[in-house]
Amino acid sequence: MQEEKVSKIEEKNDELLQFVTFFIGEELYGVDIYKVREVIKLISITSVPRSTEYVVGVINLRGQVIPVIDLRLRFSLTAKEYDKHTRIIICDVKGKKVGMIVDKMNKVERIQESKMKKETNVISSIDADFIDRIGKIGENIMVVIDLELLFGKM
Repeated sequence: MQEEKVSKIEEKNDELLQFVTFFIGEELYGVDIYKVREVIKLISITSVPRSTEYVVGVINLRGQVIPVIDLRLRFSLTAKEYDKHTRIIICDVKGKKVGMIVDKMNKVERIQESKMKKETNVISSIDADFIDRIGKIGENIMVVIDLELLFGKM
């Protein structure tokens, strides 16, 4: 009887987390759903002189100028030509809107916090400094990106 109570308390404390997931190449990534404002199709990007190689420029979204980075370039991966699957994820980071170009959107995934691991020494093609946690989604391992760390190093 006592064990059942403990189990129910643990379940209540086991928060259901939600992530907007996407692919860079074959790897599945996620960002906290509460940081994502919207996902848009690729639109015209105006380049910015003398910016770092992964800052591809700015977009004008409903009168707001938003800087856009290419996550492939940010993760030091080979550039890929944009196609019909390419999307820009508009996120709120430290009170500012920023856009991230991703290869392909997946969906919103829900996962119990207890099923996530904080260890960042995983085999991934990105710098472990940007990884918040990892979790298993079906057959895929989802790498959760910490947007504050990602954009804090810009």
